[in-house]
Amino acid sequence: MRVLVTVSGLPHEYNLAQKAAKIVSKELENLDIYNEVVELKNIEKLNDVLKYIEGFDLVYIVSYGGIGENGVLQSILESYHIPYTGCSATISAVCRDKYFFSKLSKILNINTPKTFKVDGLISIDSIEKFITSNQMRFPLVMKPRFLSGSSHGVKKVNSLQDIQKNLPDILNIDTHLVIQEYIEGNDYIVAAIFQGDEIKVGVSKARINKDIDFEERYNSGENMFIVDDSQNEINSKLKKFTQNILDYYEIDGACYLDFRVCGEDVYFIELGTMYGLSENSVVPTLAKSFGISFTDLIKNDIYRGLERRKGSHEYKQENVLYNNFW
Repeated sequence: MRVLVTVSGLPHEYNLAQKAAKIVSKELENLDIYNEVVELKNIEKLNDVLKYIEGFDLVYIVSYGGIGENGVLQSILESYHIPYTGCSATISAVCRDKYFFSKLSKILNINTPKTFKVDGLISIDSIEKFITSNQMRFPLVMKPRFLSGSSHGVKKVNSLQDIQKNLPDILNIDTHLVIQEYIEGNDYIVAAIFQGDEIKVGVSKARINKDIDFEERYNSGENMFIVDDSQNEINSKLKKFTQNILDYYEIDGACYLDFRVCGEDVYFIELGTMYGLSENSVVPTLAKSFGISFTDLIKNDIYRGLERRKGSHEYKQENVLYNNFW
C-alpha cells in the first residue's frame, strides 16, 4: 500500500499540522506502509500534487483548517476516485460553516445556542445595531464563521467595549462572523471512534471551557480535559445526542463533538471532522480508554477510508489492499 499524507492548515495552526503529519508518517512506517508527506500550502501546490496523486492508494488527510478540513480536498480526491481518511466532502464542508451547521442541527430537537451570522459588519456601530435588532443580551460569544478551529478566535464578550477590543483579532482570522448567545456551564467533548464498523462513543469534560482565550487554554500547563466514564443522566444524554447526530449527518469518520452542559440541560455547539493527533489530544485519549492504541486508531482511519469506496466501480482493488494491510 502507498499512502500520501497531506498537510494543510491555517497560518496560526500550521505548525500543529506539520507535527501531526510527522506523527502519522512515523506510525505508517512502523506498519511497513510506504508513505510520503506533502504540504498543501496553496492551490498552486495542490495542482502539483494532483500530477502524481493517482500513484497512491489512499490519502491520509492531516489538516488544522484550510482545504483539508472544509471539503475542498475531499471533493478533489473523490473526483479522482482516491480513498481518503476522515469525514466525507459534504459533511466536512457543512461542519466548517458554523452558522449553516447550527441551522441544520435544529431539526434534531437538541438544544443549540441562538446563532446569528454577521457578514461584513466591521464597525462597532453596525454590530451594536445588529445586537439590538435581534434582541440579544450580553454576555455573548463571537467566533469566526468559516475559518479557524473550534477554539481559536472564540471570544466571550460582556459589553460593546469587549467587542470593540476583540473584533480586530477575529476579523484578522475571518471577515465572516457568528454571534451566539452565551450558555453558562461546562464544556464536554465527545469522541466518535470507529473500530472496524463499530462506533464507540467516549465522553470527556473540559477543565477549561472553549470560550476562554485560546492562548490561555493552551498555555495553562494543565490537561484540557478529563475522561468521564460516569454512569449518569448527563453522560447518557450526551451519548444519545451524539448517536442521533452521527446518524443524521451520516458521519463516516472519527470526529469529536462539542457540548455545553448547564445544569440538566445539554447544548450542542459543533462537530469537528478533524481531530488532534497528539498523544494527549481528546480522540486518542478517549480511544485509549476503550483499549484502542494510537496505532490502531490510525489503522481504523485507513480502514474507514477504504470502506468508503467499497462497492464503487472506480476502485477495484480495495478489498485486496485492506486485507493485505489489516
